[in-house]
Amino acid sequence: MSDTTAQGSQMSAQKGNTEENLTVLNALHEPTTHLFSDGKALYGRSDKAKAEDYTFRQLLKHVRRERKANQA
Repeated sequence: MSDTTAQGSQMSAQKGNTEENLTVLNALHEPTTHLFSDGKALYGRSDKAKAEDYTFRQLLKHVRRERKANQA
């Protein structure tokens, strides 16, 4: 019985953390999207390769590389 209660408490805490993380991510999404739009507008004609760097995929790659370097 106590295991079930503990599991329920952990699930509630996890749900709270998820909601908190979503709030932070949603707050970051708008300025990040604006930055990507600006980068694509600036480099769209002059440097196509650099313009491709202004995407969420590239941002995630960069973050993962940095994390990996800091863990080593």
